[in-house]
Amino acid sequence: MQFEHTFKIKYSPQGLCLPLINHELKIELILISLDLGFGVLLMLLTWLFIWQDRLLYLTLLKNKLQTQKRLSIISSNKSSIASVIQEPIITEIPKIPTLPTIEELDKPKQLVTTKSSETKRLYKAYLTALEDER
Repeated sequence: MQFEHTFKIKYSPQGLCLPLINHELKIELILISLDLGFGVLLMLLTWLFIWQDRLLYLTLLKNKLQTQKRLSIISSNKSSIASVIQEPIITEIPKIPTLPTIEELDKPKQLVTTKSSETKRLYKAYLTALEDER
């Protein structure tokens, strides 16, 4: 048995062969660049959505933490006021003999500042509160 195969070879002049190859290469390069462009575009969109979700999550978390911090400060202030009102703690403070009396505080001194007068006023209130307890 004989096997015969004929090859059909197209012969074209050399001038026509290069433009055909260049045209096919141009099409391939265009398709490759379009594929890369779409790939980069999809990658950028994916990163945009990922970072948008992260940034949105971080801003929501930050706002939530700030509101919780404010609420905890308010609630702790309210609870401490309520606990002071509900359960007053009275302890007897012994009077130290070296502390100045009200009469000694009323004596004029050479240097009196606003801070020292405020301290004197608070100390007088403290001494009168001690006397009222007795």
